[in-house]
Amino acid sequence: MNCDKLFPEDNEGPIISFLKPLNFEIVNESVKVLPISPNFDVAKVEIEIGRVDPISISNDSLIVLFENKINFDNYIQIIENSVIGSDGNGKPLLYYWDTTTKNQDECCYDYPDSSIWFMNLIAYDSNNNKTVSDGIFLMVDNSFSSPELININSITLNEDGAFIIDWERTLDEDFYSYILTKSSNFDMIEKDTIAQLFSIDNTSYIDSSINPLSIQYYEITVIDTFGYSTKSEVFSSSLDQYPLPISIDTILYNYEEMTILWDFITDTDLKEITVLISSSDSKFPDLDDKDTLFKTNSFSINSYTIQDSSNFNPTIENWFWIMSIDTFSQVTIGPGFSNKRNLSPLQSNINNINYDPIVGQFVLEWEPNLEEDFLSYILLESIAPNMENSNIIINIDNYNTTEYFIQNIDFGEVRYYQILVQDGWNQQTYSNIYEGNSSYFFNEKYNLYQTNDNLYSILNLCNDGVDKCRYLIAGSSTPNGDTRPDVWVSIVDTLGLMYINNDVNEFDTPRDSYFDLMYSYNNPGEIDQINSVIETSDNNFLINTTIGSFSSTSYDPKLIKLDASNLSVLWELNLCLVDEYIDCGTNKNYSKSLKELDNSNFILTGYTLENNSPDNLWIMKTDNNGMLLSSFHRKAEAFVDQPPPNGIYDENEIFTDLNGDGVWNGYFEDTRSYDIIQDGDDFIVIGSIEINNEKDIFISKYNNSLNLLLWEKIWSNPGNDEAYSIVKDIDGYIITGYKTNDISGDKDIVILKIQGNGENLYEIDFPLNGLQDEVANKIISTSDNSFVLIGYTTSYGNGNKDIFVVKFRESLIEWNQTYGCLFDDIGYDIKETFEGNNGGYIIGGKIYNTDSDAILIKTNHRGETNQIICDD
Repeated sequence: MNCDKLFPEDNEGPIISFLKPLNFEIVNESVKVLPISPNFDVAKVEIEIGRVDPISISNDSLIVLFENKINFDNYIQIIENSVIGSDGNGKPLLYYWDTTTKNQDECCYDYPDSSIWFMNLIAYDSNNNKTVSDGIFLMVDNSFSSPELININSITLNEDGAFIIDWERTLDEDFYSYILTKSSNFDMIEKDTIAQLFSIDNTSYIDSSINPLSIQYYEITVIDTFGYSTKSEVFSSSLDQYPLPISIDTILYNYEEMTILWDFITDTDLKEITVLISSSDSKFPDLDDKDTLFKTNSFSINSYTIQDSSNFNPTIENWFWIMSIDTFSQVTIGPGFSNKRNLSPLQSNINNINYDPIVGQFVLEWEPNLEEDFLSYILLESIAPNMENSNIIINIDNYNTTEYFIQNIDFGEVRYYQILVQDGWNQQTYSNIYEGNSSYFFNEKYNLYQTNDNLYSILNLCNDGVDKCRYLIAGSSTPNGDTRPDVWVSIVDTLGLMYINNDVNEFDTPRDSYFDLMYSYNNPGEIDQINSVIETSDNNFLINTTIGSFSSTSYDPKLIKLDASNLSVLWELNLCLVDEYIDCGTNKNYSKSLKELDNSNFILTGYTLENNSPDNLWIMKTDNNGMLLSSFHRKAEAFVDQPPPNGIYDENEIFTDLNGDGVWNGYFEDTRSYDIIQDGDDFIVIGSIEINNEKDIFISKYNNSLNLLLWEKIWSNPGNDEAYSIVKDIDGYIITGYKTNDISGDKDIVILKIQGNGENLYEIDFPLNGLQDEVANKIISTSDNSFVLIGYTTSYGNGNKDIFVVKFRESLIEWNQTYGCLFDDIGYDIKETFEGNNGGYIIGGKIYNTDSDAILIKTNHRGETNQIICDD
C-alpha cells in the first residue's frame, strides 16, 4: 500500500496522507506501506490499524457496502487501534504489512479473509511532536492466494520393488516446497510426511518403504512463500499385479525329443518360471511340485526340450502350462496347451487277394500307408475267419512295398489275411479281414424254381478299389406247376453266392440263403424271357425283356429300369406303346439286343413274328427315359427279278442286289435282327433273312436317324444260317452265329469278318467245327486283342450239348473248353474279368443233370475252372 505526502503547517507535527487509491481497497498477502516525508524533520512513522466491526448490520452486509464503496460510518465501530509497525530509518519511509500472520496460538490468522480494517499513520519529528493522518479502509482477502492445485500423475513399481511417484509441476511463482505424504487409509487422517522437496522441478520421488500387496494412499501438497498450501486429491497405488499369463505357442516333437515353445516374457518383476506337465487338462487345479518339468530364472529362455522318454508320449495328449512367480511370490499359471496327439496309423486295407493258378500262389495287394511315422507293415495269416491263432507272414519296413506273394497254395484252399500297420511309436492299426480263396475258379448252380432255370446275361460289377467282386446275373426260370418261365435278376458275390442280407459277412452265411437282391417278373401263365441287361451311365440297370401279354401267342417287348442299390423298379416301358409301327396285339415281339449310346440314349433291335406272315425286324432309338427318338421297320414283300421302282426304297419294302449285278432278286420273307452295334454315328444290325425258305445271314448298316439303309450284305450258305453276335475288330467287325454243315447238315460255328463300309465280307476258318451241332451265341473282344465266343457244342455219340468256350485270334485257336453234365448244357453270355495276374472269364448259361439249372462259371485266363458237380 503506497502513501502520499502532505505538507506540514506551522509548528504542528508532520502532515501526511496515503497515496491513491485511498479507500475500499482489497489487499492480498502483504501491503507495502510507503509514507513519503518532505525535507524537514520526520524522525519516525508509526502505523496503526483497527478492526472494523458492524454495529447494526451483519458482516455480509458490511462487506457488500464496502465492495460498493458506500459510506457505512453509521453502521460500524472501530476496535481500538494498535500499532503494527514503525519506520525510523530515514527517507523515504517504508513498511511491509504481512496479512498472512497467525496469532500466538497458531490456530487462526490475525487478519482473516473478508475482514475490514481502518489504517492510519502517526508521524513524529525530532522533538517528538506527532501528527495523525486521515485513515483509510482496507479489506483483507487471501482466498485466491493459495497455490494452484496439482495432482499425482502415477505410481509405478520399479525393478527394485519400490514405488515411483510422479506429480504435476506447479506454476506458482512464489513456490516454496512440495510435501509428499502417505497413509494406509483413504481419509489420510493418519499420515506420514515422507518427503519435502524445495526444487520446483523435482516432481518425482521413490518410496522404497512399501508393501505392493497392500493399497497405499498418497497426497502431494504445494506451499508458497507465504505459507499458503494446496493439497492434491488422494491417489492410491494399485496392488501389485499378478504376473501376466505366459502362453505356450507350439509343441514340436520327433522320435528323440519334444520341445515346448512359449511366448517371450514381458513382466519386469518375475523371479521364476516353471513348466508344468500333466496327462490330463482336467488336472490343472491340482497341479503341484511333482508336476514340475522345468524351472528357470533366466527370462530370455522361451523353450524347453524333453529328452527323457518317460516324460513325453505323443500318443497321448500331454498337457503343459507355464507358471510364473514374481518377486512378491505371486503366481500365475498360463493357459494349458497340449501336443498334437500322434494318432494310430491309418488303416491300410487289402485291395485284392488274387490267386495265380499257374504258380499256385496268392498275390496280395494293399493300400500304401504314407504317414511320416510309418514303421512297418505286418502281414498276418490265419485259417480262421476271425483271424484266431494268426501267424506273422512278413514284416515290411518299406511303405512303397504293397504287394506280397504267398506260395504253395493248392486249389480250393481258403485262408484269411490282415495287414497290420505299425508306426514309430508302436501304435498299430489292423485292416479288415480278407479272404484268400484259391477257388478263384468256381461254378455255382441256381436251382431257383426247380425246373428250367436259365442264365442269359451277366454284368461284371467289379471296380477298382473294391475288395470283393459282385456280379449281376439275369435269366428266367419256370415256377413249379407252370410251363412258362418268369424273368429274374439278382446280384451275387465274388464266389457267385446269393444272400438274404447283402450286408452280412459272407463267411458266416449259409450258401442256400438265396433271394437277397433279386428282382422277379412273375407273370403267371405267360412266357417271360430276358434277353440282356446293361449297366447305364447313371449306375443303374436296364433289362431288355420279352413279356407274355394277352395270351400265350402274344408277347410284348419291354424295357425295365432297376435301381442298382436294391433292384427295385424305377420305370417300366412297353415298346408297343412307344412305337406305333410295332404291331402287338396277337403277335410275338422279341426284343433281342440293347446298347447305351455315348449320349446316354439307347439303341435296341428285335423282330416281330406276325401270325401267318413273315418276320419283320425293327430298330428303335430312345432317350434315357425310354421315350422314342426314331425307329426303323422292315416289312417283307415279294418281288422276283425286279429292281425297286425308280431305285427308291420304300420304308416298308427292302430289296437286295444278291449278286452285285444290278439285278434285284428274291422273295423276302422272315427278317430277324439279333444284335446291333454303333459304327461312328451309324448302326450295324445283324441277324437272319429267309429267302426262298432258306435262312441266310444278313448285315445291314443304317444312318443315325434310322431313316436310310446305307448298305446291306447277305452271306449265303447251303441250309439255314443265323448271326447272333457282332463285335468290333481293329479294321472292321467280327460276326458269329452258326451255319449249316455241307456234309452232315449239322450246325457249325460261323465267324465272319466285314469292314465298316460293307466291303471285304469273308468267313474266318474255324478248325474246331466237327460232325455235331456247334453254335456261337455270343462273342466278345478281349483286352489282349483276341476274341472269345461262347455257345454250345454237341458231344459226339450221345447227341447232348455242352457249354463251349473258344478263344481265338484270326484262324488261330488259343484254347477251348467245354463244361457240362449229362444232358443239354448251353452257354449264353461271357464277360472278361481281371482278377489275378492273367485275368479270367465269367460265364452264364444253363446246365442240365436231373433238371435244368442256371449256372455261373468263373474261370482263369485259359478257361480252367473247378470241376462241375453235377449231382445235386
